[in-house]
Amino acid sequence: MRSWVPVSSWTVPQTPANMAEEVQRAAAQGYTWLKYYTHHFHNAVEQTRAMQEVAPKGFKVHYDVNFDNTVDQVVELARELSQFPIAGLIEDPLRTFDMEGHKLLC
Repeated sequence: MRSWVPVSSWTVPQTPANMAEEVQRAAAQGYTWLKYYTHHFHNAVEQTRAMQEVAPKGFKVHYDVNFDNTVDQVVELARELSQFPIAGLIEDPLRTFDMEGHKLLC
């Protein structure tokens, strides 16, 4: 069934090497996406670089950045991630009550 519908695996933030292993595990199990919560203790760009090196073509990463970010930080992260084909989407870029920030992102 996973070949018919894109499905996502989920993990926690880890070192870049461990994130690469997570991508390999997920892909081997038929997943085409990997979702994880980014964390300020880890560098999402370095994690992405490691994941990109081992990801099969078409595999994507779903970044849930649900911690306090400014619009500028989210825009910079998106710019940096855009260089990687594996970068799929950013969820919860800002707090829900930051209406002005959401307007700026739009």
